[in-house]
Amino acid sequence: MNFEIKCLEWNDIKKYLDLIIDMQLVNIYVFHYPNKKPNREYIKIKILELEEHLQKGNTYFIGAIKEDNLYGYAWCYVTMFIDEKRMNINSLFVSEEVRGTGLGKQLLNKVKEIAINNKCSKIATHYAVINESAGLFYTKNGFIPARVEMLYDLRND
Repeated sequence: MNFEIKCLEWNDIKKYLDLIIDMQLVNIYVFHYPNKKPNREYIKIKILELEEHLQKGNTYFIGAIKEDNLYGYAWCYVTMFIDEKRMNINSLFVSEEVRGTGLGKQLLNKVKEIAINNKCSKIATHYAVINESAGLFYTKNGFIPARVEMLYDLRND
């Protein structure tokens, strides 16, 4: 499938806002935090904050568009980590109906291109351990594990 992979401006994002919120709901509450109750308003607030982040010039929202439909996105930003400039992938999502078509790799390639243009030395991301397919995707695309997040639930005390 041929998708147009491009950085979206805020006006583009507004056009697809409800769909992006739906996609982010799946991304967060299915693939990362399935034990949490989905909160559409929380997701909407986070997406609306994206407008301010885009204005800073270090955040990118890359869309995969075909026939005026959005099928996936990569949300990433440039930051300094200790002594190196990094591109961080905040979220990468591909709609279920087009998974397995190479769209995730196309989005990742665009992230790489932007990272190189920003003179980043690394691309970093994270995924939930329950999302084994994400781990396989990133490993297949050259990522290596570097850190593990550990959580202690204080409600268990």
